[in-house]
Amino acid sequence: VFSDSLASLPDSSRLLKLSAAERGDSAYDIRFRTAGYFSWQIPSIAKNRLTAGWQLFGIVIQQSGQPYTVNTAVDINLDGNATDRPLSLSGLKSTGNCPVQEVITEPLSQWAYPSNGQPAESRVGRNTFRSCGLFYVDLALARDFILPRNGRLTFRFEAFNAFNNTNFGIPVRILESPAFGTSTNTVTPARSIQFGLKLAF
Repeated sequence: VFSDSLASLPDSSRLLKLSAAERGDSAYDIRFRTAGYFSWQIPSIAKNRLTAGWQLFGIVIQQSGQPYTVNTAVDINLDGNATDRPLSLSGLKSTGNCPVQEVITEPLSQWAYPSNGQPAESRVGRNTFRSCGLFYVDLALARDFILPRNGRLTFRFEAFNAFNNTNFGIPVRILESPAFGTSTNTVTPARSIQFGLKLAF
């Protein structure tokens, strides 16, 4: 699927002769995603009134990472657009971890740029890298308290991203950037907690 703009093509003058490297995953291609909800009536302990009537609710979301393209700020094919991909990936090493996913192991001049200074076309595919996935859980604990004259007081405790998982975004994709290969942002907020009371009468 060609979801990238024309300007991001390694050689926009060859639009009618796109190489196999231009065929790749869409930027929004998520291979795996699950979203589930649960509710649990917590059993009381030995008929203890303080432990009776509590309910636990939760939402669990997990998904794999998004694809992204590694680019260089150098106009390798001399078409006037500095959006080219490196000539190879031999100087990159994947850490398999977040926030740092890719590290440069050799000088860029040895593998990313043409050695003779002449125009060259990259054979590195589009969206050949994957960012880290995400996982987070929202929880809620609630109980109704019966009041005189048919009154009812509902207490609710909620924790968003309850386990405070850090879900990193797509890492910096430009080879020449000091932060290349490192995620500098997160896609979910940190844990937040709130309490609520509702009185019905």
